[in-house]
Amino acid sequence: MTLRAYAYKEGMEPTDVDTQTYIFLPRVLTQPHDIDGWDTYHYSGNGGPAWHDYEMDPEIVEDTAYSAEIIEGLKAIPTLSLVGDAEQVWDAYRGDTETLVSIEVIYPEELSDENESTTALMELHSYDRVVLRGGNNRSWARSWNPDRTTYTTDEWIRATQIAMSGVGVHGTFVHLYVNGIYWGLYNPVERPDEHFSSAHFGGESEDWFSVSHGGPHDGDSALWDYLSTDLKNKDMSELANYAELQESIDLSVLVDYLLLHWYAGIMDWPGNNWWAGVPNNPPGPALYYAWDGEWSFGVGKQSPDQPEVHTHFDSGQDKWGPAVSADLFNSAKDSEEFRILLADRAYRALFNDGALTPDKARARWAALGEHLRSAVVAESARWGDAVDGGPTRTRNEDWEQEYAFQDTYMETGAPLLVSSLRDEGYYPELDPPLFSVNGSLLVVTELELEEPFDLVIDVDGELGSVVYTTDGSDPRAVGGDPVGIDAGAGTTITIDDVGLVRARTLDGVDWSAVHELVVRLPEPDEEEEQEEEDSDPADSGAVPGPGDADCGCGSTEGSRAAWLLVLWAIGAASQRRLSPLN
Repeated sequence: MTLRAYAYKEGMEPTDVDTQTYIFLPRVLTQPHDIDGWDTYHYSGNGGPAWHDYEMDPEIVEDTAYSAEIIEGLKAIPTLSLVGDAEQVWDAYRGDTETLVSIEVIYPEELSDENESTTALMELHSYDRVVLRGGNNRSWARSWNPDRTTYTTDEWIRATQIAMSGVGVHGTFVHLYVNGIYWGLYNPVERPDEHFSSAHFGGESEDWFSVSHGGPHDGDSALWDYLSTDLKNKDMSELANYAELQESIDLSVLVDYLLLHWYAGIMDWPGNNWWAGVPNNPPGPALYYAWDGEWSFGVGKQSPDQPEVHTHFDSGQDKWGPAVSADLFNSAKDSEEFRILLADRAYRALFNDGALTPDKARARWAALGEHLRSAVVAESARWGDAVDGGPTRTRNEDWEQEYAFQDTYMETGAPLLVSSLRDEGYYPELDPPLFSVNGSLLVVTELELEEPFDLVIDVDGELGSVVYTTDGSDPRAVGGDPVGIDAGAGTTITIDDVGLVRARTLDGVDWSAVHELVVRLPEPDEEEEQEEEDSDPADSGAVPGPGDADCGCGSTEGSRAAWLLVLWAIGAASQRRLSPLN
């Protein structure tokens, strides 16, 4: 049930419309096939044929495998309620337009802070532009890949970019209701346009240029145009040209972005499904943002069933191809300095505790899976029977099977990508030095300094010698000369202060990737942190989040918040997919 009200008085401006939605979950389970004022239709476009109705399928709702869980699943994640004029909602159906709606985010009482943090909830300042992603290419409402659907693949990809480089698009999961009708499971994510870039990296939105696979969006394109044409076409084996490229695009972010796409086998890319932001005031390096990675992990469009370098980026490709990111990479790879950077970022991501190592990749995947394991039952009831002639898709069979497949993929993904990189000449045969403490190899890249300790640095294998520094500088100078301490086959150093140790293996003129160890002070315990917060909360600088009294997105009990916003572009390829274009 939805209540909407406003106050008015003759001679005065009326108030805004206030909206409150009351959802009675047992009634949601009996949502009928047809609802007055709302169309049902047979969808026969791309990804069809499918029947799009409103029924919560009794085959799921009444199944003893799910009947005791489905209501709890509807409370397992937040609820997003959109309320507006039905005709205006459908007017926005296929266009990039603005529609005035009321938006409520409802946090069930049972939703703990720990559960909320699982999905890296979006910061308050990012809500200028939010895209409601419904899975589309990997959805039970589509005939494309209903047997390869988890609804978490796309979120894992974006979260992994953030884990790799600190840059990327945040998202979460909600149950969506439109005018009180249960619509299904959705993934609200930040739209990585100029508003996103300014919110996360500083400046006003007018200071940024935004561009995607759909073309320019806003801002001055001059720096991007120069980067993607004249600068890209220069000879990057010349240090001066490469230095200019470094100023124009964040190459570490670009390499992480590419490694992620190669790891996941994303194929509807690089000519499609990408975003980038360029700071114009002051000028700065461009940033790439991962976007829409649904054709991945062996699903469609010749996506490989294991990680490998995408064909647009292989060693034989030139810099005059159809995609900007590929052209930039294929230009930059002529630089010895870029090839070292590529090796360094690959080692950082694929070894030790890197974001793409089996333990880290699978842990991120498991967290998302556990977060949706109950919630996805309601999606099954809503859309599991949509595809004509297909079986009803369920959590215990279809979802669990694909979840397990991608988990298995991640078990061996890192070494397979290393092998593919070496096949292309993008990762050295020479391995970095090994670090160990107290006789045990270090597989972490950060240690707390509680007391002085001895760090052993050894050559990994029989070739080369260790070159290291303890001041954070690179033991390899630009151009390839050694500038660190030559330790031969290995050494032991005493660590008695915070800092950054960096070591490479050098064999003749060949360098390994860099192995790094950050030594930092111990984290304060929870009591100390609480005392600091209590002393002066106004100076914390933190952005309020769900559960914070001042955040505007939930009460301190986490129960209800009501916002009135202009929602960008409710529309897509079908009734099921209420998500903005691009």
